[in-house]
Amino acid sequence: MIMGLTAGEMDYEAIRQIMNNLEGYIDLYGPQLLEAFGMEEEMPKEMAMLDELFDAIPPEIMELPVNYVLIENFREGL
Repeated sequence: MIMGLTAGEMDYEAIRQIMNNLEGYIDLYGPQLLEAFGMEEEMPKEMAMLDELFDAIPPEIMELPVNYVLIENFREGL
């Protein structure tokens, strides 16, 4: 159990909250990440779907912000 949330308690609401937080972090840090990886010219400035960003960034890189958001959510106790 981490900060009051067990694996069995990862229901739809918890996952939705994690994804909302992730979307906020992507909005905040997305342009800087794209620039850092040299992808800003390949990507449209306004993306219709968060999906496009996930598809464009290699999984081993995308894992870093996803893990950060999960850790922060557990730390805050969801």
